[in-house]
Amino acid sequence: NGIPELLEALWNGYVEGNKDECVKLLKVASEKGVAAAQNHLGSCYALGEGVGLDKSMATKCYRLGAEQGNVFAQHNLARSYSIGDGIEKNAVMAAEWFQRAATQGYAYSQLNLGVLYATGNGVPKSEVQAHKWYQMAAAQDAPLAHFNLGIVYLRGLGVEVDKQEACRRFKKAAELGVPKAAQLVGRCYMLGDGVKVDYVQAAKWFEYDFAMGKTDIDLADKYRQLADQDPENYAKWSTVAGMNATSSDILRNAIFEARSPSFIATLISSGCPLPPLAYSNTSGPLTNAMDPAADVHTDTDTIFLL
Repeated sequence: NGIPELLEALWNGYVEGNKDECVKLLKVASEKGVAAAQNHLGSCYALGEGVGLDKSMATKCYRLGAEQGNVFAQHNLARSYSIGDGIEKNAVMAAEWFQRAATQGYAYSQLNLGVLYATGNGVPKSEVQAHKWYQMAAAQDAPLAHFNLGIVYLRGLGVEVDKQEACRRFKKAAELGVPKAAQLVGRCYMLGDGVKVDYVQAAKWFEYDFAMGKTDIDLADKYRQLADQDPENYAKWSTVAGMNATSSDILRNAIFEARSPSFIATLISSGCPLPPLAYSNTSGPLTNAMDPAADVHTDTDTIFLL
């Protein structure tokens, strides 16, 4: 029926970056009922790649693929319903399609389904169900699933409070690049939540979060908090706070290459603190994550192309 040849041509088109030709082939494959092609074509319409931007058409293509069981199309259709992108917003339908994809084992649908259960959006609110789906997504290392589990264990949402497990989850989320997760690890070390109080470790994690360049962390404020928590070393932490508040962008950038968590810890412990880098903060999908009572987060910002 020519479908294998079409798929090979599609792959070659992606590799070569020939978007226009790729879209032509996607349309042919979609008409032949290839679910993966229907999902890809939907994403092209959603992103305006090789074709005019058309969110409504994107949703129609996703539906064709989703109804054939394509997990990525199911996720993308759920996402469209969740945020009202190309179709009227409908939390119940979003939950239904996230459920279908989640049942097939797709981690990001499992994560988002967990968020819907946590918030009671489109499904009956259930912290137990939210925890279940987060666990399944985290087993596949979906970064935000680890972050959300950290919130769950920190606040005791559907589980017993377990600050040690919360800190472990925040560490994993930070290692996987979740903005602000490192701040929460730093907070754990600063307050002794689930770990032994260690102000140098707290400083390392605050610095690590800043170095990611994705958050609005105020390092001067974090060092002032450390000064309040560690009165024996008040002068040292206050000095660091002052340097973070006043050091120039040129100086910050000049020390970029020398910067590392171990080097930072050595400098701090020796009483010779390091001023921060001049990173521009870019907005990400997370907000207000430093607050231990922060809301859990979903991943509906992402369109999945696979």
